[in-house]
Amino acid sequence: MGSFTVDPERVALAAREIADLSAGLESSAEGVARALRLVAAACGDELLEGAASSAGRQWGCGLADVGESARAVARATEFAAQGYQLVEARARGGFTPGPGGPP
Repeated sequence: MGSFTVDPERVALAAREIADLSAGLESSAEGVARALRLVAAACGDELLEGAASSAGRQWGCGLADVGESARAVARATEFAAQGYQLVEARARGGFTPGPGGPP
């Protein structure tokens, strides 16, 4: 059986980077939707206006969903980092029995 090591600080850094990415995605979603709404308003053709409006909604919702998923991955990654930090702290300090455990 092999072994591996985990750097909890790097895992926590990854969580922060993913969280930053999710915020950027959500901001981009709003920007794309806003730009397509402007195109829709400016095109002067009812069919094109409807298509641009629809595209704006779809892009906005799609990117927002990706941003939300990235935020969930960031939270899960942060929880993993906390778990690794706890295990390392316990390993450094030794495992002490809890109440009612062996002497």
